[in-house]
Amino acid sequence: MPKDYMKPITMTSLDTATLAGDYVAINSSGLEKSCVLIRLINDSNRDLTVSYDGTIPHDYVRAGSTLELNLQANSRPNNKVAQLKAGTVVHVKAAAGTGYVYLVGYYQPMN
Repeated sequence: MPKDYMKPITMTSLDTATLAGDYVAINSSGLEKSCVLIRLINDSNRDLTVSYDGTIPHDYVRAGSTLELNLQANSRPNNKVAQLKAGTVVHVKAAAGTGYVYLVGYYQPMN
């Protein structure tokens, strides 16, 4: 049974100076836990396209903004848990920029 609190995963980051127009994984090892909330913080001067499979564009984060996915708030039916699966690799793409993009996540421990 899930606990009634959340714990953070280890934050990962990517220097947007390393981008060259192709998708690059921000967390190449994947999410360490299934997350109920993730935030992609774009502290760079480039708008980013986000992909959860490295091929298809799934989302967009403007320069200087944050994308927050509160998956738990979207769960159905009641008392079920919606999560972004452990092992999910998040990719971003843009032209080379200045600044970093950060991936932050939170999960509900089971024990």
